[in-house]
Amino acid sequence: MIHLDSNSPNVKKAKDNFLKNLKPLIIKRKGKYYENNIIHDKLHNFWNWLEGRIDNLLIDKPSKLKELIVYFNYLKTEDTECFVKYIFDYDYFIRPCKKRYGAYSLAMDLDIRTCPYCNRNYTITAFKKKGKAGTRPQFDHYFDKSRHPLLALSFYNLIPSCSICNSNLKGKGIMDLAKHIHPYLDNCIDDFQFTYKLTDKSKSGLEVEVKHNGNARLMNALKLFAIEEVYNAHTSELGDLLKLREYYSDKYLSILQEKIFSTKQVSTQEMYRILFGVEYDSKDFVNRPLSKFKRDILKELGIIVSLRQTASCG
Repeated sequence: MIHLDSNSPNVKKAKDNFLKNLKPLIIKRKGKYYENNIIHDKLHNFWNWLEGRIDNLLIDKPSKLKELIVYFNYLKTEDTECFVKYIFDYDYFIRPCKKRYGAYSLAMDLDIRTCPYCNRNYTITAFKKKGKAGTRPQFDHYFDKSRHPLLALSFYNLIPSCSICNSNLKGKGIMDLAKHIHPYLDNCIDDFQFTYKLTDKSKSGLEVEVKHNGNARLMNALKLFAIEEVYNAHTSELGDLLKLREYYSDKYLSILQEKIFSTKQVSTQEMYRILFGVEYDSKDFVNRPLSKFKRDILKELGIIVSLRQTASCG
């Protein structure tokens, strides 16, 4: 469960562009709905209430949206719900088109490269030639859009994620701020750790375990996305790290730093990334798959301590 920093330049830029592009679209779609439907007073009054809160719905953090959700549920009728689903049309938003703002634009602005739920799979964004749809992360609705259509196009409700976490593991599971951590709101990176044990229950003889500090919201999220179970598919990577500890001593790492990396003025972070293929700082974990997992195992094996010591050499 990787934290997404709402104060990072990419997220700030993405949020600004999100509001700038979607607010006019919503107002435009409201006009089309008015043209094609009979508008009753109740629906018109609902729009008057909604119009002054579009900014809030689009970019407020989920913790600030509860009042709006409660009020919408109080006012909700078949007409208002149909109206909301039309103007906050998620299907239109995700329709691939390089010439207009949509899901690809948001994904490119965010540039979140791995799934924050699992940190196992890349979530890169790329177009094919001539602007044709390529690949992008899925957007998980933290609050599911079927129960909360008002939040179908709410920035902090659209979590860039891999298809396994979004479709296979979470599926129709219901998330709630009181019961689950939120990637943009909660930084729990040090509240749980990957570890391992030897076992005769698997072919590899290894088993990945996840230890946590008892935070109930974190525990529920770890369970929902089956983090311990899916990471037991990575015992081969775990085995490689154990072999590294067995084969290469602290002296080897020291020599590597002194003879190769120090002459190139390579930082500890760069050395770590080159050696292990993952990020060194927790704020960068989201950039490379398995960064949290490998950091925890390398720390347990004492290899990270060796790197910190060798960083001051030369």
